[in-house]
Amino acid sequence: MFDGVEVLPHPAYSPDVAPSDYGLFRSMQHFMKGRRFESFDEVEEACEEFFDSKSKEWYFDQIRKLADRWQKVVDNDGLYFEE
Repeated sequence: MFDGVEVLPHPAYSPDVAPSDYGLFRSMQHFMKGRRFESFDEVEEACEEFFDSKSKEWYFDQIRKLADRWQKVVDNDGLYFEE
């Protein structure tokens, strides 16, 4: 079914290796810092502004970096490590 694809073991959950937590939410937090919203529509608009502000290359780079971090977790047998 997955000819030529190596399936790696899944590490335990860690915010440092979760796809959404690693690059996306950290960057979004920085983008939203100091803003105040009066309505859900304003939050939605700000989110759209954030997503539109990022290039395709940025998303690709974040995914690549995440894969590198996952591999580091696997190489360390799931043990905690610091950068």
